[in-house]
Amino acid sequence: MTAKKAVYTILDRMKPEWEFSGHWLKVRAQLMTGKQLYPATAIRHLRSYRRDTGRDIKNINNLKSLYRVVS
Repeated sequence: MTAKKAVYTILDRMKPEWEFSGHWLKVRAQLMTGKQLYPATAIRHLRSYRRDTGRDIKNINNLKSLYRVVS
């Protein structure tokens, strides 16, 4: 499984109002793929996911890299 596919799978399973950090997303994707992943790569895939699916995921704290699934 690729890192991008892992991130997409994780985000598909999230329900509205869930909050998560970029680090948490990176760790989950690493567990699914078994490969090392940088937090910036996970966030890049998050941005791609929002663009591809149109799902509303907001950045609620830029300094701490916190996100909330709105819908």
